[in-house]
Amino acid sequence: MKKTGILMSVVTILTFVSLGHTDERSPDAQAANAVKTSTLNTDDDVLKNGSQRLVLFDKGSSEINDMFHERLDNFVKYLNDHPTYTVELSGRADTRGNQANNSVLSQNRANAVLKYLTDKGISRDRLTAIGYGQPTGKAPDATRMGKQSFRSVYATVTEK
Repeated sequence: MKKTGILMSVVTILTFVSLGHTDERSPDAQAANAVKTSTLNTDDDVLKNGSQRLVLFDKGSSEINDMFHERLDNFVKYLNDHPTYTVELSGRADTRGNQANNSVLSQNRANAVLKYLTDKGISRDRLTAIGYGQPTGKAPDATRMGKQSFRSVYATVTEK
């Protein structure tokens, strides 16, 4: 395969994700698998100085796809190993639909991850779930790549 073909494949895999796709050969299915299998960065300096995407969602959905359970379970283990850490779960939505609906959707996404973590034993007082709705200003999600990046929940870790 030419270098250009490889680069395009990597870009496609890393940016185009639509979890509803079932064709394993599709770029969307490959991208979902790439995120699912990507290593959760548990370097304290990275987690405490930035945020990390935990889950991607189908458009219009706040249901956690089974493919992200292992990733979330690894995050639970990390939090259990660091009992003084707190987490902000930031729900996001793309610009489809109106701002009011996207605010609710992004909050529901953050709440879904919060529930998953508390069901696995993480104390509720260590977690904050915030829905940020859709991006404002110049639409950064005008492309399919941009839209996918906003259908997610990010975790930001701080120490109590």
